[in-house]
Amino acid sequence: MNRFAHVLDNLEPFLLAIFVPIALLGWAYGFLAKVGKRQRLKSWEPEDTDTRFVLGIGIFGLVLLGVFVVSGFVNRAALEEINSKLSRKIETVSVNGKPFPAGEALVSALRGMSDTGAHHSSPEQSFEVNLTTDRGPLYLLLRRDSQNPHEYWVYYDRFRSSQTRDVARVFTDLLDKM
Repeated sequence: MNRFAHVLDNLEPFLLAIFVPIALLGWAYGFLAKVGKRQRLKSWEPEDTDTRFVLGIGIFGLVLLGVFVVSGFVNRAALEEINSKLSRKIETVSVNGKPFPAGEALVSALRGMSDTGAHHSSPEQSFEVNLTTDRGPLYLLLRRDSQNPHEYWVYYDRFRSSQTRDVARVFTDLLDKM
């Protein structure tokens, strides 16, 4: 699954460049079919479902659904990859290049990360977390939430999309003094 997720992750910008214009054209086709039909109808004639409208909006909806499915699949694969390393023996923990004294507690918090819904805030201050595990190194970027100082957005460098979109959120007060 991870190999396929990495392939999808790398193809995503090209797929978006192709399918977003198709979605917009589908929407425009459906919209223009509906507007064109409204203008042809007299006010007393009943309006029936226009197949061109349904087709155009259907194409738009399917493309959007596909984008969300691919994004969710890649995000899930990134989380699985992170969790597979977090579940192993952690040898060292450093934050911003310095050994972190509360490393076990930070790892415990990271193991409890979840996909929390957005709440109209943004990420601010960044913390580079480097873990050395018996399955290899794990690099995560934690960015503090603008509204909740104990909420951190987690970014993962192994997937292109998870470098710009968070994969999960973690709640901790361990980084408050940094």
